[in-house]
Amino acid sequence: MGNCQCSEGTEVVTEAIKPIDIVSVKQFKFLYCIGRGGFGKVWKVQYKKDQKYYAMKEMGKARIMSRRSLNSVMSERQFLTQLRHPFIVNMMYAFQDVENIYLVSNLMTGGDLRYHIGKRIAFT
Repeated sequence: MGNCQCSEGTEVVTEAIKPIDIVSVKQFKFLYCIGRGGFGKVWKVQYKKDQKYYAMKEMGKARIMSRRSLNSVMSERQFLTQLRHPFIVNMMYAFQDVENIYLVSNLMTGGDLRYHIGKRIAFT
């Protein structure tokens, strides 16, 4: 997976990101867990360099391999790398260390779409 900067994609970009930025988990301050999934956790983090808040998906490599889901995770990363739009969560960074794979995206604090559909049923 390596260390990637996701600046390519469609033309709609919400933030300018330097393609030179190489990030690691040490550059983020972990604030608290905002969700859990089949492969790990999603954290609210703060990027120490610019003090901005992001959501960081932390997935254990051992768990991914034991569930034979490497292709699924790599497809997710590839898909998110190609997208850039103000109406979706955009991936800003993807990197790994010895134990985990990390996907860092915009932080959206309003809840997920399933929650809102269940609460509201229809949208105008």
